[in-house]
Parts: sequence; structure tokens; C-alpha cells
Amino acid sequence: MPRAKHQPAPHPTQAAPRFLHAVRTIEGTATHGPTTWHAPTIHSALIALPNTPLLQRAVRVLGPRAVTLAVELDPNQHAIDPLLTPAIEEGYLHLRLAPWANALGPNLLLADGLTSVHTHAQAQDLAQRLSASGIPAQAFASLSPATPNATPAGQPSTLVRLPKRGSFAVDRVGLVPAEDVRRLLTVRVLFVCTGNTCRSPMAQAIGQSLAERLPPGSVPIEVQSAGTAATDGSPPTPEGTEALRSLGFTPPSTRSRRLTTDLLSWADIVWTMTQSHARATSALAAPLTPTPAGNGRIVQTLDPDGHDVPDPIGSPASVYRSTAQALHRLIAKRFAHLQATQTQHANDQTNDTEART
Repeated sequence: MPRAKHQPAPHPTQAAPRFLHAVRTIEGTATHGPTTWHAPTIHSALIALPNTPLLQRAVRVLGPRAVTLAVELDPNQHAIDPLLTPAIEEGYLHLRLAPWANALGPNLLLADGLTSVHTHAQAQDLAQRLSASGIPAQAFASLSPATPNATPAGQPSTLVRLPKRGSFAVDRVGLVPAEDVRRLLTVRVLFVCTGNTCRSPMAQAIGQSLAERLPPGSVPIEVQSAGTAATDGSPPTPEGTEALRSLGFTPPSTRSRRLTTDLLSWADIVWTMTQSHARATSALAAPLTPTPAGNGRIVQTLDPDGHDVPDPIGSPASVYRSTAQALHRLIAKRFAHLQATQTQHANDQTNDTEART
């Protein structure tokens, strides 16, 4: 009797329809449509995506929450793992973080509709049930339908769309409110000087202008200003206002205000004009809770080298103009560094986040 020829294992993408049918049968779902990649680690998600500051931040701060990210890919510039193609619909890759996904292998794709799977033990149970159906779960990327995420709280995940042009939109509000998404994806910057009538209002106006002109894919930035010894309600100095206008910036319409814990709670980053401002700000911020993104609140001098920005109060118009020019250079440098470090922040925090989960 002739020996049967060895049949090679099917390619993952060929095995996908069979797996989908098995999962839908086991879970009792009949939903058809796109799939969602449940990435087991932050790192695995990051290396599959275009390297833009906004995407890096989205994975880092939204990934651990009940959020599904729909990321638009550029097929001409970014090679995607073929195993992930079933999770791409109309050019958008759908993904979530699922630390328990390692139980079924590093390339796991699981459906949002798998309501019974939330832990490693439940994932292992699914693998056993698939094996009983003749499906070797670890042989290929597991695929299943993309229905709204069933969370332990019984609410769907929030769906956040991230198009190539660099903005973001909340397509479906679920467990994470839309305002929380916006807050987590935005970096808030507070500029601090003494009286909040010269340097910090100029910095606020310049920072606002630069934030509005950030290139596509940048993390959004919001700015405010305050003074460590400010009297509430004073207008910006006329010299500072004129210096801003001469450089093409719109002066702020705000009035002076004293630095408070409420303002510090609002901010992710505080850039001060002098080292003494930084010390006073750090002391005031010490008892505050971490930022919503889970980071420590950053307090630094605006000058990365730690040099003070001199107070121009009482000086001629030329000094105010020079101060505004110096602020422009420093803020542009700080903003560029902020965007560039989003990737590094994500890499630095990957191990800590994965250890906690």
C-alpha cells in the first residue's frame, strides 16, 4: 500500500477562513466583517505601525485602556506583516493591546466578539477548544470578526481613528469617554515667569502659533501661562505685545494669573523662564497626582541648557523684541524635542507596562 504523501501545513492566511469558522462556532457568533489584531505587547504594536509621534503616543497611552485603534496605513511607504492583512479594512489596521494574547502565540489576532476571553487562562481554554476542533491555534495568526469590544464592564471599547494626515477622531464612544481620549492624546504645556505680563504671555502666544502649525502626525499641544508672583488680572505689557506683533504673532487675550495647583494639575509639562521659577514650581507640584497619561509632571527651564531667560521689564522695545526672538528659538526647539521623544518614551515604558499587565 503506497505511503500517503506528506501534506504541508497551510499558510496562515490560507488557514484563516477555517479558523474564523471554528471561532464563530465555538463562541456562537455569526458576525462577518473586518478583524481586529490583539497585539500581545506595546512593542509588537509599535513596530507594525508608521513611526509618527501621534501613533506612538496613542499606542502608549490608549493601548492599555479599552480602546480600539484604527490606524490608516500608507502601502507605498510602510510594509505590513502579511498575517495582519485580514485586520485591515479600507486601508485601516484595527488593533488593541491584549497582554494575555501571548498564550496563543506572538501573532495572535482575536475578535472583539470573543466575550469569554479576558485572561491567559481563558485564552488557553480557547486554544484547547480550537485544538479539539482540529485547529492548531499556535500554527497561524488567529482571526475573528470585529464586533464592538466586549469589556469586563459590559461596555464596548472606544474606537479611535487615526488617519494618515495626522489627526484623530472618536468613531465610537465606549468605555473610555471621548474627552478622555482627547486629553490623553494632547500634551498640555504651561509657561511660567514671575508676573505673567512679559515673558510667559509672549511664550504662550508663540507656543500657540507653533502648535497650530505642527506637521501631520504630530502630537497636539495646548498652551497656557502663569506667574509665580503674579497679580491676577493685569494685561500683558505693551512692549511685549508690540514685540509679538512685529514678529508676526498674535498677542494673547488672557490676563495675568498666579500659578496654582489647579493650573499645575492641568499641565503635563511646565517650562519656566528661570531656575528659581523651576524650584518654586516643583515645590508647589510635589503633592499632585501623576498626569492623566500616567507620567510624572515635567518641570524644566525653557532653555534646555538651564540658562535663565532674563526679565525685560522696564527695558526698551529692542530688548523685548530680542526676548521674543529668543523665546521663539527655545520653544521651537522644545516642541521638536517633545515630538521626537514620543518614540523613545514608548520604548522606555514598554517593559514597565508589560510587567504590570
